[in-house]
Amino acid sequence: MKKFLSLYVDELNRSKTYFLGIVAFMLVSEGASLFYKIFRDLSLWREGKEVVPSNIMIYMVSGMNNAIHGGIFLALAIFSFLIWQRDWQGKGRMIYRLMTLPGSRLSVGLAKWATVMTFIFALLGIQLALIAGCNVLLAGV
Repeated sequence: MKKFLSLYVDELNRSKTYFLGIVAFMLVSEGASLFYKIFRDLSLWREGKEVVPSNIMIYMVSGMNNAIHGGIFLALAIFSFLIWQRDWQGKGRMIYRLMTLPGSRLSVGLAKWATVMTFIFALLGIQLALIAGCNVLLAGV
């Protein structure tokens, strides 16, 4: 268990810049998409057309956001490949050091899998917090 936790923390530290890049992409693109919806509704209102209040949850899981979610999924798929490629093809051949560690080699794979799953759940949590925050902010509009 100690080996797993140290490998897990090491993987998180090695991958934090990639993860922060994905989070920044998600926040900027979903924020831009939300502002586009707000300004589109505002222009409809200025033209005198009826603007129906909509639930932000419906908007955040449809339309352009599907492309954003697809991009995030693609980035995570690439990350799950790069997490192994970095060890096999790196300068120091980290995989040789990992495989010669005493104990079970299963903990190496489990640490990498746990890192990917942590990133997935963290992205889902951030997105749910973003949706809840947008619903609270736009409840009075």
